[in-house]
Amino acid sequence: PHTPFVAPRKYWDLYDAGEIPLAPNPELPADAPPFAGHNSGEVRRYTDQPAKGPFTVGNQRRLKHGYFACISFVDAQVGRVLDELERLDLTDNTIVVLFGDHGWHLGEHGLWGKTTNFELDTRAPLIVSAPQMNARGGSTSSLAEFVDIYPTVVELAGLPSPSHVQGTSLVPFLEPGFTAEPRYVYSETFYARLHYGWCELTSIQDERSKLIMSPEPELYDLVEDPEELVNLAEEQRAIFGQLRDESEEFVTRFSEDSSRAEFMNVDEQTMEKLASLGYVGSFQISPVDPEESLPSPRGKIGIYNKSIDARQAMQFEHYSEAERLYREILAEDPGVLDAYQSL
Repeated sequence: PHTPFVAPRKYWDLYDAGEIPLAPNPELPADAPPFAGHNSGEVRRYTDQPAKGPFTVGNQRRLKHGYFACISFVDAQVGRVLDELERLDLTDNTIVVLFGDHGWHLGEHGLWGKTTNFELDTRAPLIVSAPQMNARGGSTSSLAEFVDIYPTVVELAGLPSPSHVQGTSLVPFLEPGFTAEPRYVYSETFYARLHYGWCELTSIQDERSKLIMSPEPELYDLVEDPEELVNLAEEQRAIFGQLRDESEEFVTRFSEDSSRAEFMNVDEQTMEKLASLGYVGSFQISPVDPEESLPSPRGKIGIYNKSIDARQAMQFEHYSEAERLYREILAEDPGVLDAYQSL
């Protein structure tokens, strides 16, 4: 669920706030760049939360309490839909796919919200139910991507899949005893590039290791270190090189036809709504600017933190303070168009 965490009281009453555990890993991983995280702005924008600094234990438990209540509320609504399908005798003729568009941090790594390349943000629920599947009630730890959903539904519906579709059908996973071949999955966040003109963060992983690419790369062993506490990029150079090469090959392969992509015209009102949700950046770097020429977010963390302070000042209508901070940002880095837009 997105903030604000609003659900009927009975779903809050399912949980005892005093028994809700706090995150066991409230710090960024060792040797990870500061920009690997964020300032938890999705939560701090509310007046009952601190504008900066640590969250109190009480606030942390209340946030997790609200999150759990919303999950239970949504679960109940899914149940209503499934009950109605059964009442209408449509269950045996309906494909149901339940998935979330991202994960969420609840204090882990000191973060509240999403928009990182850590596992808690890139992992999301994915549940498939189809009349013809045989592995009902089963689960798998095999890797999947959102781009796999379309070819999966198309195959389940008995329709042909267009040749240009990216992704792999997950229909074989719906059979008991199926063993998937090893694969790599990819994720990315262009927040730093689209909002600040700095280098983006991308990641690729297999069943064991995850590499987050940036000028200060991060490598995590997801088996020995599932909470991503220790950056192994300097120690495990062979694994680093293998995943880096796979990432470059992946991007090259799926970017071959990107120059022919068509963009939908979006009206100004829709753009404002998308921007308010954090899905639209202020500007885009020209394709002729190579990634290597973009500044590293790590060296810009001071500017990033100052921009967070400026946005919070605007939210509380402290416009003079916000203007001062944005002008300081532009003095340090004239390429931050977010600052121009805000001024």
